[in-house]
Amino acid sequence: MVAALSDWNHPAGRVLRLEALNDDGVPVARAEHTPSGYFGGLGAGPQPAVVPVGPGASASAMVETLAFDKTDGSACTAYAAVRVTLPGAGGSTALPWTSDGCGSLEVHPIVPGTHGRAP
Repeated sequence: MVAALSDWNHPAGRVLRLEALNDDGVPVARAEHTPSGYFGGLGAGPQPAVVPVGPGASASAMVETLAFDKTDGSACTAYAAVRVTLPGAGGSTALPWTSDGCGSLEVHPIVPGTHGRAP
């Protein structure tokens, strides 16, 4: 999952606050903040100090999770939704979760572009 943002200036390297919700809207997991993962995140080398997101521009953060419980390999129930809070924002937004992900939730820092991977 990639959370895309627009019309916003954001200090690079900061992350979204991300919580997984069950069918009743109750938080069941909070994402671990990691610099990168299997699918994306920050790349090697220097990173920009600010990710400018003006009209027509985008920034994104990669979200990764497993479809099983990594502690014992057992099946787990997929999240129903995620609640996203932008750094410095006063409110949050719940988004439907359309994946079978249910464990080891991670979110990587905000980067320029729409793919959640640093250029």
